Amino acid sequence: MSWFWNKGPSQGQLGASQGQPIAQQQRNKQIDSLKKVISGVKEEVKDITYSVAFTAGTYDYKLLITLPPGFPKDPPNIYISTPCTHPWISPNLEVVGSPALKNYNLHEDMGKIVKQILEEFQSHPPQRISFERPPTYPQPPPTGAGVPVRKAPLPPTTGVPMHSYKPPPIPEEFPALNKLSDDRLKEYDSNVKGAVLISQFLSEHPVMVKVKQDKEEVLQEIEDQAEINLKHRPELQKGWEELQAKHIELQAVKTKFDKLHQKQMSFLERYTTRSAANTMNQNVLSSETKSDLLGEEFLDKGISVGDFLKKFKEERKLYYLRQEKLRVLEQATTPPAPPSPWGV
Repeated sequence: MSWFWNKGPSQGQLGASQGQPIAQQQRNKQIDSLKKVISGVKEEVKDITYSVAFTAGTYDYKLLITLPPGFPKDPPNIYISTPCTHPWISPNLEVVGSPALKNYNLHEDMGKIVKQILEEFQSHPPQRISFERPPTYPQPPPTGAGVPVRKAPLPPTTGVPMHSYKPPPIPEEFPALNKLSDDRLKEYDSNVKGAVLISQFLSEHPVMVKVKQDKEEVLQEIEDQAEINLKHRPELQKGWEELQAKHIELQAVKTKFDKLHQKQMSFLERYTTRSAANTMNQNVLSSETKSDLLGEEFLDKGISVGDFLKKFKEERKLYYLRQEKLRVLEQATTPPAPPSPWGV
């Protein structure tokens, strides 16, 4: 209110600064820097919330940049809209690990801060948080092939199950050879005839007879199992087609969910107590600016005393009402101080 006691800035100076307080000028300078350094900046709420879309790895993300009432003295609040993990991202999706944010001061360039964050995420992409396990889907059964899947228990078999089959022990001695004459044994030792005799002898041995019987039973069991599997093929094919249709439906629902989730995050950020405080702070600054402009107009004799007093009282009343609302909102967003260890 320095204009009340002296002339204050000239009209040229007033036009240059547009009657804005120094804090607002610094705020606008930071916003201009953000738009200049980062292409594609979208203004969600004027002078409060901005967003930047970017791609990291194979996914699309969005940064939400919220300017608190004390900005640029206080650092901006930067969030990522998609649930993900990264060393720089806190559990509530706020970007807190950036060195520029950790060492923030009034002279930091917001455009360079956001650029540093984008470069980090693009060189080391965040890991998206999945809301369900990735499903695995069976391949369609080949035409004409048996499918080893059954819906009902198989009927019991009388043969030897092939998965638990154990061949009979092979004897280390063959007592039947002791009964053969020397001439007969010599025939077993010959090159051509001996091989035939040995093969005949082994094929008639009880162990080999048992192995052949087991083999026939196992083969029969396999054939029976294949026939049962083939009967279930149409049912399995139909189930596979239904599963594919459900998978396509799931992808559509998931895509819709991601879009709604991003929209929800934007609304939550826009209608938080912090955002309301930011908006109210802008209104307080606007009322202060209008009061200054009324004072300048009155000193330049551009308005009568009666009109000045009427408009000035209304503007100052609005200013103090907004300032009180801002104080209440800031108290709501400020966590309570921890109790004193001295009980004071």
